[in-house]
Amino acid sequence: MAEVNKDFWNRKMVLVTGAAGFIGSHLCEKLVQSGCRVRAFIRYNSKNSTGLIESIPRDIREAIEIVDGDLMDENSVLNAMMNIDTIFHMAALPSIPYSFKNPRHIFLVNTYGTFNVLSAARTAGINRIVLASSAGASEKRPILSPYIMSKAAMEKVGLGFHEGLGLKVSILRLMNNYGPRQSARAVIPAIICQALVKNDVHLGVLEPKMDFNYVKDTLNALLKTAEIAESQGKVLTWGTGISTSIGDLAQLIFSHIGRKELHVVTAKERIRPYPGPMASLEEDILATHKILGYSPNYDLQKGLKETIEWISENINQYKTEQYVI
Repeated sequence: MAEVNKDFWNRKMVLVTGAAGFIGSHLCEKLVQSGCRVRAFIRYNSKNSTGLIESIPRDIREAIEIVDGDLMDENSVLNAMMNIDTIFHMAALPSIPYSFKNPRHIFLVNTYGTFNVLSAARTAGINRIVLASSAGASEKRPILSPYIMSKAAMEKVGLGFHEGLGLKVSILRLMNNYGPRQSARAVIPAIICQALVKNDVHLGVLEPKMDFNYVKDTLNALLKTAEIAESQGKVLTWGTGISTSIGDLAQLIFSHIGRKELHVVTAKERIRPYPGPMASLEEDILATHKILGYSPNYDLQKGLKETIEWISENINQYKTEQYVI
């Protein structure tokens, strides 16, 4: 199982969009540790906040160049690409519940924003771009939300730039990710932070099965995707190949925390459209492991242990009484 090639990354100038987010902030940290010069593109805000980049250890954080802008502004995107070797386009509005309330906003950011990134990359002459997509965009699955629609459209834009305009674009569909720093809008931190402070844990439907991936494994997959020429022009699916139901996940977390007596309450506002069993993508995932020469190091038990430890130490950052969408 090949590890990340530090010789490949040494002194590379890398741009990460969505750097203030969960995976983006971890990716910036990983790239600095791998010897890169990192430029983090984040959306401008009047609070001068760099989001989850602020959670990165100071010595690593100080090595990251912060560039403010907006994906909707073509000039700010282009200006961020000066002297860049590789782009990881992680920026997106990820919330499925939010996408039902504001589908136009989701499409503008996730689809048109990606067009701006690729168009600017072409102008700047950058020829190594990794787009982060969602496994929900798979042709084997029903499209269940405007968010997934926007990601499916984003993939078409990426492939169009690759096939029609000669850009070297790789697309990595991600299964459900989790780990330290993640917002409670995601199911694992939502369960953990409730289980730490409440007697009842509010969830939606418990039957759906998901493939949960620890963020450190996903980082390695992203870097391997950029490293190898075989990924270019392809849509790869990253995951463990193992699915766990939400109900079983909750019980596993209760056991780790030492609170097996907790009760799960079905909350109407947390229920998402659910048509039944989803198609298995196991073959796609195994093919990706083979192409990348890398498969996950973390199983769910090991990943949950590290995630619970981090959330326990940072529980004050979570609004445990509020449903986050």
